[in-house]
Amino acid sequence: MSAGIVVVLVAALLLAIFVPSGGRDHASAAAVKRYQAAILGPVKDWGSIEILGMRPSIRDLVGGKNTLPPSAVTIESRAWLSAFAHDRALIAAVRPPVGLGRCRGLLLRSIDKYIESAHAFGQAAATPRARRTPLIDAAIASAQAGDALFDQASAVLQRARLDAGLAVTPDFPNPQPSR
Repeated sequence: MSAGIVVVLVAALLLAIFVPSGGRDHASAAAVKRYQAAILGPVKDWGSIEILGMRPSIRDLVGGKNTLPPSAVTIESRAWLSAFAHDRALIAAVRPPVGLGRCRGLLLRSIDKYIESAHAFGQAAATPRARRTPLIDAAIASAQAGDALFDQASAVLQRARLDAGLAVTPDFPNPQPSR
């Protein structure tokens, strides 16, 4: 009789270790919603930096009418770096539910690319106009790589929503979901 109890206890322990989701390979709807709510603020902040700050700075660095001086882009790039570091720390601190670890990893890699981009914009602003183009191109390439990683992370999140019985969310892009 006691050998049977030991076998049951060992089996339960092995299940708890190797199947922590209770047999599910995806998060519950509540867990997905909690995770999404926890990362949404930092994601929106970093998106607004790209759209409202980084993209217009390209025109500022190239020059022309109604543009900011390079020194303003230098100051902006420092602010972007600070904001990205804060947003990255917030996202890194959120423990993803089962099935969303890849989403978190992709988000962190994405924001790292935006950090690279902000550095490149700062370098471009500190470089004479005639030599800025390669640095601007590097900034754009890093941001595009970050955007591609963000789209992958969004696909993982949208897939997790669908797996949990939720509809896709308009808060994140809905690229073709992938695993």
